[in-house]
Amino acid sequence: MIGVQTISPRREVTSRSLSERSRGWSAAALNFRSCSGELNRLPRSVHSGETSDLAFVVERLLQERSGAPLLIAGVSLGGNVLVKWLGEIGASVPRELRAAAAISTPFDLSLCASALDGPGFWARIYRGRFLRTLLAKTRAKAARFPRALDVNALDRIHTLTEFDERVAAPLHGFSGAAGYYARSSSGPFLARPTRSRSAGRTRRLRFVFDRACPLVGRGEGGLFSRAARADLRRRVLKKRAGTRRYPL
Repeated sequence: MIGVQTISPRREVTSRSLSERSRGWSAAALNFRSCSGELNRLPRSVHSGETSDLAFVVERLLQERSGAPLLIAGVSLGGNVLVKWLGEIGASVPRELRAAAAISTPFDLSLCASALDGPGFWARIYRGRFLRTLLAKTRAKAARFPRALDVNALDRIHTLTEFDERVAAPLHGFSGAAGYYARSSSGPFLARPTRSRSAGRTRRLRFVFDRACPLVGRGEGGLFSRAARADLRRRVLKKRAGTRRYPL
């Protein structure tokens, strides 16, 4: 499952699929709604914690390729959805699922939004890029569903938190950004799973990962207190080959 700024035909996704095919594997890429290069057909759009689409695709793949081993990787918000889904299903994880990897995952969406809305070169670059595409998609959606979206409010949005407060949260049934972040973050699910998965980070997104990951983060506030972070590290964190691994 890929992030909100990547669509399945992109070079990095296509090259990965070709690499997997050379090993004799089949590959499928799951886009967030409205992030495939075309708008989806309903008012709802990108949802940082929506797991039903991933669950549907996994079930479909298991039906089409009964008994075949399944490996899942999630990048950025795709990693958040993957970890949250694994935590939600717990011991009911399909026996075909052999491994899962979460890359540059914003486990705590509140701290992630705060980091992206904060100062610094990379924060400004990512924030501007995200807002340009999110606002463009929302304006296109508003033209189709004028009763569901207030297009006039979009001109007053200058941060990702403002976007989530005025667009994402109400569009998906949340009272505001705070509730949306709390109920959509995968961090609280980290200690639940039963097998093995891994979490890594990319260098460019380190400024977000180091703050928003409850295993290594140093950010204040958010879903985890310092004591909770330390307890989670003691119980589940293992280091291996530069990747953070913890029980599923």
